Amino acid sequence: MTMTTTKPVSARKMVSNWLDSHGRTIAESPIPALTSSALALAMYPSARKHSAIYPRPLLLFAGAWGIAGYMTYDGYPVDGAGTMAAWSSLYLLANGWKRSMKPLWKVRAVGPAALTAWSIGTAVVGGWYWSNTSRHVAPKE
Repeated sequence: MTMTTTKPVSARKMVSNWLDSHGRTIAESPIPALTSSALALAMYPSARKHSAIYPRPLLLFAGAWGIAGYMTYDGYPVDGAGTMAAWSSLYLLANGWKRSMKPLWKVRAVGPAALTAWSIGTAVVGGWYWSNTSRHVAPKE
């Protein structure tokens, strides 16, 4: 009886395998971008009431994520994923961790924290898909 040993798989390889299988499915769907847009629009009334502690220009980000979702829906998944990743990264840069977590303690609102976590995920998945997928090029005649 022979005993086979398997090599341990690194965390980087496991993440890469997950992004190759599940991440591709997520990035090719318009649902993540439209969910980001819907979350931002749902927070807008509260953000107007508590403007000092809520994340900044939610309507701008909601519109950009909506456009990214439409691009993906319309048959341009690479461009839609890149747009989603870019605007999610901009949201994280513009609002930061402190501005996203402050409403959690001040007004007991989980929306900004949820949108921050969601933006981190969509930025990683969309950015990976955009950088590792080639665009379809029409054949020359």
